[in-house]
Amino acid sequence: MDLFLNRKSFVIKSLALTVTALMMSGAHAATSDKAEIQQLRKEVEALKALIQEQRQVQQQQQQVQQQQQVQLAEVKAQPQAAAPASPLASLKSKTGADVNLYGFVRGDANYIIEGADGDFADVSKSNGEAKDKLRATAKTTRLGLDFTAPVSNAKVGGKIELDFASGDNNKSE
Repeated sequence: MDLFLNRKSFVIKSLALTVTALMMSGAHAATSDKAEIQQLRKEVEALKALIQEQRQVQQQQQQVQQQQQVQLAEVKAQPQAAAPASPLASLKSKTGADVNLYGFVRGDANYIIEGADGDFADVSKSNGEAKDKLRATAKTTRLGLDFTAPVSNAKVGGKIELDFASGDNNKSE
C-alpha cells in the first residue's frame, strides 16, 4: 500500500507541476500576444492615417482638375483674336477690297566643271567640251495675289499666281 500511496502522491505532484508549468507558459504567451496585438493595432492606425492622406491628395487633385477644366472652358469660350496681318502683305482699297500678297522665293545654283552644259536635267549628255560655268535660277519661285471684295452682301474673291518655271518640258534651263 505504501507503493500505491507513493504512486498516487507522485501522480498528484506531477499533475500539480504540469498545471503550474502550463499556467506560467500561458501567462507568458498572453503577455507576448498582448504586445503583438498592440503592435498590430499601431500598424492598423498607421495604415488608416495613410489612407486618409491619400484621400486628401485625391480630393486636392480632383479640385485642381476641376479648376483647370473651368479655366479651359473659359479660354475656349473667349473669341480668338485674329492675327494681325502684315501691313506689307495686305492692301485694302477705298471700296473695301482686300489684296494679299503671298508666296515664296527660292534660288538654286550649280557650278559645272565638266559634263553637260544643261542646267540640272541633261547631266548624261556630255561631249566633254563644256567649260566651267556657274548657273543660278529662281525658277521654283512662286508669288501670288489673293483678292476679296464685298459685292452686294457677299464676298467675291480670286487668285492670281505666278511662277518662273518653264512651260517647255524639253528645255533644261
